[in-house]
Amino acid sequence: MPAILVLLVAGILAGPLLGLLDPQKLFGPLLIPLVSLSVAMILFEGSLTLRFARDPTGWMHVASTTQPPKPTVGWLLIALIENSPDDE
Repeated sequence: MPAILVLLVAGILAGPLLGLLDPQKLFGPLLIPLVSLSVAMILFEGSLTLRFARDPTGWMHVASTTQPPKPTVGWLLIALIENSPDDE
């Protein structure tokens, strides 16, 4: 069983069900930033275990070949919009 599931069940038991912990009182205004940072760390750790070599459908090749032009197109569109003459 993944460790995240054990922690999730323990958190639900200690918080809403048994009322042992009140995160709002415990962390105050830092609650939302700490939750966001925790989610980012969990997603980062999960991404480290991805195995791209096991892509039987070939979608990774398609995704990797269509991705590089997008930032360039975005930059060009922004440059055109920012440098266009104003209609004042």
